[in-house]
Amino acid sequence: MSVIEAEFGMTNEDTFDHRLPLVLLRERRRELVMQMGSGAPSISKALIQEIAAIQQTIKAVEAVIAE
Repeated sequence: MSVIEAEFGMTNEDTFDHRLPLVLLRERRRELVMQMGSGAPSISKALIQEIAAIQQTIKAVEAVIAE
């Protein structure tokens, strides 16, 4: 059982959506972008790096799913 399955109380493999991690990554990216656009006077380099890392991860997961 994965951490996500345990967290959401999912135990049956047939009902578990294997794309859920991709959805969670997209939501996290959206949250970070919203934080970046919240009017902060300067954007931290760490925030930009985290968004870029999440974007690369999303692209990699999408490529695997497409295959």
